[in-house]
Amino acid sequence: MFLRTATGKEYMIGWIGVASIDGVLRFGILGGDSTDVFSTFTNRNETNVLTRIFDGVENSYYNYTVFKSIDVEPDGSIIVALGRK
Repeated sequence: MFLRTATGKEYMIGWIGVASIDGVLRFGILGGDSTDVFSTFTNRNETNVLTRIFDGVENSYYNYTVFKSIDVEPDGSIIVALGRK
């Protein structure tokens, strides 16, 4: 499964979803570089459209341009949280 940014950058992800409690979009990037991930997902031009690609099916998330957090997990995955403007 991959996540494509508005400018075409692609990241392998293990999961993605919008939390019902706070409306924040969260996803887990696999094998990414934390510096690259931070610079990409703090850029509103990258995050205004995010597209999940799974088995050839695309699902887009719009206007998640407010950076909330980034967490590097012990297994090396990177959790990103984005809110809507």
